[in-house]
Amino acid sequence: MATREITAAGITVKTLAETRQDMVDAIHASSEFGPDVPTGPETPEGQIIGVVATQISELDELAQSVYDTRDPDNATGAPLDNIGAYSGAIRKDGTFSTAVATLGGTPSTVIAAGKRARVPDGPIFAIDAEATIGGGGTVDAPVTCTEDGPNEAAAGSITEIVDAVSGWDTVTNAADATLGTNDETDQEFRDRREGSFALGGNCTDPAIRAKMEALAGVTHATCISNRTSVTDANGIRGKGFMVVLWPTGLDGPTVAEALWPCVATAGDPNGDQEYNITDDQGQTQVMRFQYADEQEVYLHAEVTEKTGYPTDGDDLVKAALLAFGNTHNPGDDVEPDFFEAYVLKDPDDMVAGISAITVTAKIGGAPGAGDTDPIPIALTEIARFDSTRITVTST
Repeated sequence: MATREITAAGITVKTLAETRQDMVDAIHASSEFGPDVPTGPETPEGQIIGVVATQISELDELAQSVYDTRDPDNATGAPLDNIGAYSGAIRKDGTFSTAVATLGGTPSTVIAAGKRARVPDGPIFAIDAEATIGGGGTVDAPVTCTEDGPNEAAAGSITEIVDAVSGWDTVTNAADATLGTNDETDQEFRDRREGSFALGGNCTDPAIRAKMEALAGVTHATCISNRTSVTDANGIRGKGFMVVLWPTGLDGPTVAEALWPCVATAGDPNGDQEYNITDDQGQTQVMRFQYADEQEVYLHAEVTEKTGYPTDGDDLVKAALLAFGNTHNPGDDVEPDFFEAYVLKDPDDMVAGISAITVTAKIGGAPGAGDTDPIPIALTEIARFDSTRITVTST
């Protein structure tokens, strides 16, 4: 029978059944009651034992939960946040999807910041800053989703005006929205926290990557070093390193300040983004990094139908291809086979009624029938996907 204790191996508590059996054994062994006392669950004595055992078992569960709040592998929610805070790791909040909306109507119409448009029955986007419709009857305006998370708005889907403005008649978006992110899950936060321990090292590539991933707005970071004395194939100067970040438009000075402590160990920072920082002696230092170069990927899917393929199956396949494409990080190759496998996974999650699917892919233009080979993506590049570059044919 288990013993309640905390040892070098961890905490041990008892189950409800074990607690109840302990009480039964104690009653039968006592001189006051003896072995003949009925303790079955249908007896009054057994019912009292059950009530008391339940209360004790709840205390066991509480003890286990309290113990787990100090264990990063088992803690969840706020206790896990507290563990992260001890090592300087803060859970990342969700970010908001963004897009560029084309607003149409009467020239000179002023549309105030905060006015909203939406995908019909879908996410709502608010205009970031006041916009004035030009002489051609349109104006492009950045918009941000009103709720955080990866809220999708495919090209041409933001079509409904929520807040009417006299002279504002139409709205659309020429390209897909850039997806936001959800709050970091417990497991994502655990993984990043573990990676952050590299920060205590001598600014190795993993340490620099962890430092960059901890910055607000960074969804992916890669650190590439060149330990030789000559420029390498990635264009990194000898004894230097390059940080590649995604997405674009991050706060450059913040990135530069975070990079500076690593220069003494990691070497010369490379990249086409330059920012000056002032060191602790008042000297100006030039920090460099690089954004991943976008590679516009075109996809085509040939679907062979079988019974159960829905009437909007082509649209669902396109959405699935786009969703998988959006999981690609800098340096991830484009593998048509992986797209096929993603669409063909559990029909309850994807699209039912597909007998077979062939995906072709190409950079910069529509793929042909033979474009089924993987497309290599360099460490300084990122494959990007858009619904306007994905076509589906089903037969």
